[in-house]
Amino acid sequence: MIAQLRQVLMGMERDLGLDVLNPVERDIICALAEIAEGCKTAVRTEQLCAHELLSAVPASSLHRALRGLLTRGWISHPEGRKAGLFMLVR
Repeated sequence: MIAQLRQVLMGMERDLGLDVLNPVERDIICALAEIAEGCKTAVRTEQLCAHELLSAVPASSLHRALRGLLTRGWISHPEGRKAGLFMLVR
């Protein structure tokens, strides 16, 4: 049963293009989407760090993954900001 659930999840990630991301990057995208849905604004780094999916991720790994997502165009900073706030692009 659990293997089937994992296969369904992997298929959905593939359909959304998330399969090209590493696990921390995928978790950032999921956390960012969930937080942004609730607040309708850009998400602060502190909010991401506190999210259940990311709370155990070391800060260095989180920031490295954020830089990678920024570079590849998955996320961006709001206009006029260079750090600390993030929003989904895709």
